[in-house]
Amino acid sequence: MTKHIIFQNNENCCFEDEDGNKTEECVYLGPKGCCSCDEIALECRRLDLDKTLENKIVCIADLGFWNGRVPGYRIMGNNLNEILSNLEDINEIYLEGDDVFANCHHHDNVNHLRYREIKTYVGAHGLYSRIVDGRLTEEDIELYTRPLGHYIREIYGLKE
Repeated sequence: MTKHIIFQNNENCCFEDEDGNKTEECVYLGPKGCCSCDEIALECRRLDLDKTLENKIVCIADLGFWNGRVPGYRIMGNNLNEILSNLEDINEIYLEGDDVFANCHHHDNVNHLRYREIKTYVGAHGLYSRIVDGRLTEEDIELYTRPLGHYIREIYGLKE
């Protein structure tokens, strides 16, 4: 499967030396003509992904802490650009197959996130309890949610 980067940053913005002086021109121009400096690129991605969805988004998380990993979830709003709201120090948000994933590194560990649109609120609490209990299966994910990939492909003109 091809991995399409939606947003990626690192600890250093753009092409800067140790003193913070810009050493090269920004090389990325996105669909709305934005620079690649991390904060500007992030705002550009938020503009690109400003699309209201029918239902809310759920972030299914495998959270990394200094003392281990914990499953969790977060119910988000219904705007696609909310996939850019769980950021840490170093982030990679990407489309792989039909799903949107994120790896968000912080001082203790890394959070692995998966974003899906909730199909319906009827019975969705079963999904949430299965996430927290660590019993979540791919069948559960397909039953309660739908992928976000088609929205991303439409915005960025990506092929399947």
